[in-house]
Formats: sequence, C-alpha cells, structure tokens
Amino acid sequence: MMLGHTFPRVREYIAQQVYVLLLEHPELLADDESVLDMILTTPWASADTPTAQMISHQVAKGLGVDLALSFLASSQQKKVETSKPPTDDFATYASLVQTL
Repeated sequence: MMLGHTFPRVREYIAQQVYVLLLEHPELLADDESVLDMILTTPWASADTPTAQMISHQVAKGLGVDLALSFLASSQQKKVETSKPPTDDFATYASLVQTL
C-alpha cells in the first residue's frame, strides 16, 4: 500500500485519494469508520517512514487487505516484467546515463 511510501508527498497524496475513494464507496469500509479517522488524522507529510508504514498496515487491516499477500503478488509481477530484455538502447536508465 502506497500509504507507507518513503516520500512524504506521495503518502499525503495517496491518503487524500484513498480518503475520497472511501467516501465515494462506503461499502468498502464494512461499517468501520475508524479507518477514515486514521487516514484523516495521520500527519502523512510529517510522519517518519516507519510510523507511516505502521499506520498503513493498520488501515489495510481495517479494510480487510492482507499486505503480505499483495506484496508477494506485486513482487512476482515485477519479476516477470523485469525479466524481459529492453527493446532498445534507451529502455534502461543505465544506458541513458552512459550517453550523457
């Protein structure tokens, strides 16, 4: 979940988007308004990363999302995506840096 991202601005933006999404789709809350309170009261831009990640896990748990399984699924997908060779010389960052 991106609420635990290392960049504070990313956390703050994602928190705003998740909050709006949950307001638009209250059926995702399963009658538990504490998730909205957690998202609203957490200082996402000023909290340190470990604190933000801890709260992110609490929000995910409140929404019924198992982050361990979603992390495994996303990491497996990244392995599949990264195993493909680049199609041209400028497809990787390293080749871009070498040209500078």
